[in-house]
Amino acid sequence: MKNLENEASESSYPTNLVGWGYSLMGGAIGGAIAGVFFIFDTQNIEVLIFIIIMSIIFGAVLGLIPSIITGVWIANNKTTIKSIEDYCKVFLMGFLVSSVYGLLATIVSQYVFDWRITNNFNQYLLSITGGMGLLGGLSSMILGKIILPKVQAQNNLFK
Repeated sequence: MKNLENEASESSYPTNLVGWGYSLMGGAIGGAIAGVFFIFDTQNIEVLIFIIIMSIIFGAVLGLIPSIITGVWIANNKTTIKSIEDYCKVFLMGFLVSSVYGLLATIVSQYVFDWRITNNFNQYLLSITGGMGLLGGLSSMILGKIILPKVQAQNNLFK
């Protein structure tokens, strides 16, 4: 009987919702965050809206692989939100996956395709890796707030 209760509680986790939600919306949210940074750069509202929409599209395309990996990782761990520490855990998962993806993409573009983007490669590598990591972490945290199941923490201290 105990095994049936455990299977029922394990099957109640929304694995498909978490996996698909992160996969489909992770890159787009990261692109929207990057697009919002252009608010201070433009003075024309039509150009700003165009930049934000294009950032969402490019973010969805370029962030597809890290958002899929993050979604699968979070769904396999059956991560739930109980406290602030869980948001930090979700942020670190998204940061780690996105920064490693940014690192690999930068190294491949520099050495495999021989795209000499800048003369100071170390600074460029650090900025791309950190920037993509922060965008992935923030996107993962926002999606965690929206998608992940919330569990009330039981405080047995005063009972």
